[in-house]
Amino acid sequence: GARTDEASAIVARALDAGPGWLDPADVASLLDCYGFPLIPSRIVQDAEQAAAVASQWGTPVALKAIATGLLHKSDAGGVRLALQGDEEVMAGAHAIEQALLDAGHRLEGLLVQPMAEPGVELLMGVVHDESFGPVIACGAGGTSVEVLGDVAVRITPLSDLDAHEMLRSLRIFPLLDGYRGAAVCDVAALEDLLARMSALVEAHPEVLELDANPVVAGPGGAMILDARVRLAPVAAARPLPSLSTRAQ
Repeated sequence: GARTDEASAIVARALDAGPGWLDPADVASLLDCYGFPLIPSRIVQDAEQAAAVASQWGTPVALKAIATGLLHKSDAGGVRLALQGDEEVMAGAHAIEQALLDAGHRLEGLLVQPMAEPGVELLMGVVHDESFGPVIACGAGGTSVEVLGDVAVRITPLSDLDAHEMLRSLRIFPLLDGYRGAAVCDVAALEDLLARMSALVEAHPEVLELDANPVVAGPGGAMILDARVRLAPVAAARPLPSLSTRAQ
């Protein structure tokens, strides 16, 4: 089951430092408390450390920039994919640092990840609506999410039927369901991830925003390649006006 107390401690500790976006290590810890399928990641400080991690793993890696205020890493040139060997990894790290400088950001670290198996890319996330509370969205993901605009939305708590219908309402659902002879993706794993997302934001209303993009789906399950979480203290509920109060 979910490690709710541990998640609450992560949220409280982060909010002590002030509201805003969680750092990548806390994002990973928080999502792990709810069993989210996150791709393995290591946080390093420089190109040499990135190359050392890639060498340990012995697989092609992705490098992603860590910098305060950097929300769309790809747009700022903060992502390099399929790097192999010390030379490529170090060159990729230096290229990211320069791209961020050009975009007005200071590189604070790098996220090193093994390259994921190819699959169908989705977006899953939560935003907080003032009227309805947490709202869960899922849709076509990756860097083209804004262009495709293929999204299904439900308020929480999410039922099994909600998760089932959300995925099947998407225009990209045929890609998950073996379009033109492609392998059928593990849709149940995506439904499970939506349920975990709903459980997390229901238990921790301080989570104002949760963005998992891309989530890569394949025959063997689903994997989150990138996630971010924004926290804010829970606003005190405003008292309802008394029924006996009449306008003067």
